[in-house]
Amino acid sequence: IQNTGGAPLRIANLTTSCMCTSAQLEVNGKNGPKFGMPGHGGVSSRGWSMEIPAGTQGTLHVFYDPNAHGPSGTGSFRRDITFTTNDPKSENVTVSIKGTVVR
Repeated sequence: IQNTGGAPLRIANLTTSCMCTSAQLEVNGKNGPKFGMPGHGGVSSRGWSMEIPAGTQGTLHVFYDPNAHGPSGTGSFRRDITFTTNDPKSENVTVSIKGTVVR
């Protein structure tokens, strides 16, 4: 996530669309907590935020566990990672991953 603005970019409310997926923001070598689908255990991103300084970037790490769906969890998938920012042009952001699980 590149911050091309002149002020810190605040990332908050990091969530995923399925319990099989989690996401974590890394900025300047520091990792935030791993967050997943709200209401399915794990750490809540409520009240959490992390800033990317102006002119720098952060890395959004996404973890997908195909085993979470059991033996029938093969085939194509798409999962969304959402977060909010303090950028009025991009207040709500969705990043998607997709692929195919084969066994």
